[in-house]
Amino acid sequence: MNQINNNIKFKDNLINSKPHLKPEITECEKKIIQFIGDGSTNKEIALKLNMNIQKINKTIEKLLTKTDSRNLAHLMMFAAINNVLV
Repeated sequence: MNQINNNIKFKDNLINSKPHLKPEITECEKKIIQFIGDGSTNKEIALKLNMNIQKINKTIEKLLTKTDSRNLAHLMMFAAINNVLV
């Protein structure tokens, strides 16, 4: 039950966050988020974007920090709620 409450609070924080605090997501970051949502591995993303895997890993870490996400599921929730992929 406590985990459910924590997830609800996290979602409420994302929905109620102030627009001026929403980070800028670059086009490259948007592509990476899209590939994550499609189920691609980091290696597959690197191949599709013709980038090395270390750059992909660093970009994902940066996205997690930038969006204050705890993991990829939260990153995808952030992207959905904030219409990042529209």
